[in-house]
Amino acid sequence: MSRALYIGDETHAAGWRLAGIEVRVVAADSDIDALFDSAAADADLLLMSAASAARLSAARLNQAQRALSPLLLVLPGTAAVVGGSELAQRVRSQLGMES
Repeated sequence: MSRALYIGDETHAAGWRLAGIEVRVVAADSDIDALFDSAAADADLLLMSAASAARLSAARLNQAQRALSPLLLVLPGTAAVVGGSELAQRVRSQLGMES
């Protein structure tokens, strides 16, 4: 059985927990290298927030992305995906509130 794990902030971690994914929360004073090593040893798929990935050295992140195991997916921040007003419009549309 494959094991997926999310590394990132508490807010997004709550959503991933609801989806059944194990999470590791990165605090401001966390040793990101130790946290990443531990997660990589435990998972087949790592989902990592862009902010957390930015705390790894570029060489380390590049090496991890090229590795076959575990697979690493760096998730873009919410602001990068959808702008504020566009997000509100999409929510209204999906709820059927758009006129």
